Amino acid sequence: MADKKGRVNEVIRRNLSEIIIYELKNELTHYCSINGVFTTKDYSYCKVYVSHIDENKNENLVNFLNKRKGQIRSMLSKRLSIYKTPELIFVIDTNVINMNHIEKLVKEANESKMYTLKDYKNDQKKKLKNTYDHLLKDIKKLAIKKIVKNNITKYNLKSKDLKSLVDKYEFLDIKEIELDKIYELNLLYFSIYLNNKKDLSSQVSFILENADYLLDKKLVDFISNYIFISSLKDNATTLTSFTIGSPLTKRLRYEILINYVNKLNIDRLLHLLNDEEEKVVIEMEVKLIDKLYTEDKNKVINFISTVSFNEKLLRGIIKKLTKNEFSKERDINILENLIS
Repeated sequence: MADKKGRVNEVIRRNLSEIIIYELKNELTHYCSINGVFTTKDYSYCKVYVSHIDENKNENLVNFLNKRKGQIRSMLSKRLSIYKTPELIFVIDTNVINMNHIEKLVKEANESKMYTLKDYKNDQKKKLKNTYDHLLKDIKKLAIKKIVKNNITKYNLKSKDLKSLVDKYEFLDIKEIELDKIYELNLLYFSIYLNNKKDLSSQVSFILENADYLLDKKLVDFISNYIFISSLKDNATTLTSFTIGSPLTKRLRYEILINYVNKLNIDRLLHLLNDEEEKVVIEMEVKLIDKLYTEDKNKVINFISTVSFNEKLLRGIIKKLTKNEFSKERDINILENLIS
């Protein structure tokens, strides 16, 4: 049985090597190695130990493979004769970091017509430049209308096209991006980082450190889609870091909070409201209050009546609720009396 399992593991390893290196056709997988494969007794799961010839790329490689493990498993099933194709779990092979193994990888690369280590090192700068050049070409290709304002070019790409660029260039080193020249590059600078970093604290720190590159509210609204929050209860405190930032980071906080409006979160969200004064922030806070009002009118009106909000914010709330088909005239009158 042990010998049979060993043979199955080797068959899976060889087939995965061919699939990942040659059939996925991704620049990242050209330099990877499948170092070990271990399946469970019932062949339900298979842990695959992989490494990249550049240690700094190991995490990106594993993330890429796990995102596409369903596709890889489907391709693998067509090659295997066993009754069940196991679920794949890709992990970094931590035992690969030594020169002997690197030499082995180079030998295997030569035998299988992969790039050699020498080829890899020589091509890195060129590939980075080419990747960045391709990104610029894609932006211009997808452009709807070119506008130059304040020395920044804006191509007005559609949201779906911007999202496709985030996915296509997810492994681009954002340090290569030239900021404050092309609007979409600033946007991708944030989006690519946030998409790859699924840790809220790291995301918040990155945004605050680079707040000067948040060009406008549209950029802020777009990148809010890539903020990772496990739960409002656990992450509300981390988001308060945005309250001492720029008007745009404050707006981003409300944009994120809007996604968590439901009856269970009403009290928590109400107590996260602030007395905002900047227009770009007020319009998003008003949008949040409007959604909360739709969930529970009485609770929202009672809260606003007991908190001291400035006139500008109150007028924004009144204007928004007036357009809300579920609003009550009595509630509008209560808010108007708070101003007078």
